[in-house]
Amino acid sequence: MILRILGFKTQVVEFVSSEATARNIMIKAEFCVKPGQCGPVGEYLALRDYWGVKPWLEDRLAPLLAKYLSRYE
Repeated sequence: MILRILGFKTQVVEFVSSEATARNIMIKAEFCVKPGQCGPVGEYLALRDYWGVKPWLEDRLAPLLAKYLSRYE
């Protein structure tokens, strides 16, 4: 969701059979949409607030995310 807020189109890909290893998920991201769209921001905030957590990635990317999240909080 954070990647989507920053303007990336994301796709989760399983690149090795789950029979071979449990660690086989890759997130493929392509920068191609306008950052800060209200849909991804709203979905992220709702999910974050529902679980009552603040992801580490949100803290690390705070300088980039602040302008988008502050509009909706």
